[in-house]
Amino acid sequence: MKIPVESTNISSVEYDQTAQTCDVEFNTGRTYRYSNMTPELFKAFMDAPSKGGYFAMNIRNVLPSKAID
Repeated sequence: MKIPVESTNISSVEYDQTAQTCDVEFNTGRTYRYSNMTPELFKAFMDAPSKGGYFAMNIRNVLPSKAID
């Protein structure tokens, strides 16, 4: 299930705890799937006051990713 987020860069996220993947849909319309995202990391991402800032520091260029759109 897509979760809308308030961010200048990210429009929604979708997390699969079993597969430990997170689909991040950007405001550009592109979606990327990030692998190896633990439940703890996903919770910290969702709890962050700045989703874009947290994403840039802890997810982008840290976790494996691929475009899925």
